[in-house]
Amino acid sequence: MPPRLHRVVRAVHKYAGLTACAWLLVLALTGIALDHNEWRWLNQTSVPPAWTSKQIGRLVSGTIMRHIAVADGAVLGASERGAWRSADGGKTWVLVAV
Repeated sequence: MPPRLHRVVRAVHKYAGLTACAWLLVLALTGIALDHNEWRWLNQTSVPPAWTSKQIGRLVSGTIMRHIAVADGAVLGASERGAWRSADGGKTWVLVAV
């Protein structure tokens, strides 16, 4: 391989490797952040009720139930925010003290 071509190929290889390394670092950091539910602080921001519209409750759900079971006519649900119980088929929920 001629010396000039060797330098060009080496430079392309070096910068392509550094670019790939930076991209893999971004993928690793975002993957770790997305994998840990307890780190999802962006979705759990609270503001005073005076700052929000009265209709925000129908637009934004309070929590996402990940596990749901029916026992003795009651619906039990669990999420990142705790365990919940509903006696009226899921219309209203009460936080279960653990």
